Amino acid sequence: EISVDQLIDIQISHHQIQVRSVPFVEDNVQWNDESLEQGVLINRGHVIFDPIVDGEFFAKVNISLRDTYVKDVNALRAMVVPFDVVDLGNLFVASVITRHQIGVGLVVGEYSIYFEICEPDDVDEVYYNIVFVPGKIGAKYLMDDNFGGVENGVLYLTS
Repeated sequence: EISVDQLIDIQISHHQIQVRSVPFVEDNVQWNDESLEQGVLINRGHVIFDPIVDGEFFAKVNISLRDTYVKDVNALRAMVVPFDVVDLGNLFVASVITRHQIGVGLVVGEYSIYFEICEPDDVDEVYYNIVFVPGKIGAKYLMDDNFGGVENGVLYLTS
């Protein structure tokens, strides 16, 4: 059973949490109306999630590699997107300001990224989960949420 975890504290700004395994390319960060509406910009090897929360702030991001996905009980939004690990040297979780090398034992290949925005009932502090599961499945919302997501609603890939 695969179970590797990494916890980072990232400075989030410009409404983006990036996961990438390719060199930074300006074209990969060009939001369009569709990607803005769905809250995620999906390119091969470069995905940007909208953290929903406005402004610039620090947040905890739990990154993990698992055999299967189990939804966090505190999830306010959950989605899955296909992701290609292309280059381990460019494997980062990043924002506009900071980047952190992903160190959960990924290898070059195809994955599904499960992304969650979570907030415990007893604490007014949002955290994020990024779960890598080997193999690709179609991009979709995993739950109904208060931000426009509809369970099993299809998410569109940019490229």
